[in-house]
Amino acid sequence: MAENQVEKPIRAPGIIERYYIARSHLGYYNNVGVTATYTIPPPLLSSTLLAADCSAATANLTYQVLAQLIAQHPSLGISVLGAGTQTPSWNRLESIDLPGLVTFADPNVSVEEHLLKLFNTPILGDDGTTPLWRVLVIPSPPDAASVTPGVPAPFRLTIGLFYHHAIGDGLSGAAVQICIQRALLAALREPLSNAPTTVQPSSADLPPAFETAVPLSISTGGFLRALYGTVFPNRDIWSGAPITYSEPVVTKMRQFSLSAAQASALAARCRRHETTVTALLMVVIAEVVAGKTKGAKGIDGNAAISLRKFADGVGAEDMGTYISAMSCLFFRSSAKGKGRLGDGVDWEEAKRVKGLLAKGAGSTKNQFSAFLKLIPNVVKFLEGKAGQSRGGSFEISNLGVVNFGKEELEGGETVGCESVRFGQSANVIGAAYSFSVATVKGGELNVLLTWQKGVVEERIANAVMVELERWLTAEVSKDVATNGV
Repeated sequence: MAENQVEKPIRAPGIIERYYIARSHLGYYNNVGVTATYTIPPPLLSSTLLAADCSAATANLTYQVLAQLIAQHPSLGISVLGAGTQTPSWNRLESIDLPGLVTFADPNVSVEEHLLKLFNTPILGDDGTTPLWRVLVIPSPPDAASVTPGVPAPFRLTIGLFYHHAIGDGLSGAAVQICIQRALLAALREPLSNAPTTVQPSSADLPPAFETAVPLSISTGGFLRALYGTVFPNRDIWSGAPITYSEPVVTKMRQFSLSAAQASALAARCRRHETTVTALLMVVIAEVVAGKTKGAKGIDGNAAISLRKFADGVGAEDMGTYISAMSCLFFRSSAKGKGRLGDGVDWEEAKRVKGLLAKGAGSTKNQFSAFLKLIPNVVKFLEGKAGQSRGGSFEISNLGVVNFGKEELEGGETVGCESVRFGQSANVIGAAYSFSVATVKGGELNVLLTWQKGVVEERIANAVMVELERWLTAEVSKDVATNGV
């Protein structure tokens, strides 16, 4: 047994966790990442954070915050053993060395460059000896040259959590960021002069596994439909290049943001048309991808759906994987109002997709995740996918509106959040495009696209993002101009 391991009772990985463990072990997927930019008002800043060189103070603050997170989340204190076997297991670590897990980055380099580097970094656990997460920290102190006299400038601190998908879904990352905000406020209120760099993981039980918390079931009809779709896949669906694996798998990325005013206008416009942002994005992305892809007759868009509302014994801030996915098909040959491609974005179609997504998320029967229990050997199953068509044209995962609340100190000071970026590494066996969306309550909306190098042409992926941003910006400008949002 390695020095950093200790035997403690801990539950076995569940079905979706085993799937994600095998996928990462094979090198098919690296991590999920949720990054937030916090604003710290001047009254909460210590003299060391205001110093010309604040690197030591930033590190000290970071370690104090991480110690609080690790104490709260037992999933941050585990690793994985036997990742390439049919029966992998969790290993609770005896201690965690924080400096080896944190990257303190140069604020003069774009956030996008830092994100891309981490999305291209595998998180495997090193055979049970290291945690399944990493942290990115980018301090941005006020620039004296750009500060308006008499107007105190905030200290911006960007913190990104990148983690193995087996210990958390996207909403887990958003929940941890809310915990980070609280931990930052507590650490700024009562700073430690020398925060520990080695901490003990929580000894609490892990949140329950997906199939333990959620009552999954598969009907005969659901099984037969899934079997038919596997044996007779629709040949008209465009899904990029076939599944290929060669080391290293390179993640490519593009992103854009809508301002707070634009995000608010987009949400208002969706409500007016009785749909949601996710449903609208499904329709717009399908149209854009089909329009930019020569010969595309059909588009299969997959939307990630959360089943946390059905999960017994799982709290809002617990880390875990409680997700499934739903497919929406769009064809040039379909009737208008029933997934037709080529006629431009139709709000009635967005309303229809909203209904489909609501129906898919409204039950635990025949969920995609439930079918994982029918796979006898996950590693061999995934290895056997080489050369096959991908499961979809694109996938979209939307964290929705992340609400950081209004927790304040007695003087009214608080740590605000102005931006959340959500994304994930390339997925060798996933859809051609992966869109990740997150919005801060009262703030901006970020759209991040990732894809595996070689699956789609970079110029086409860039064109897809340019057109998606153009359409959304033009659409919300109608509300901004009319209502002065």
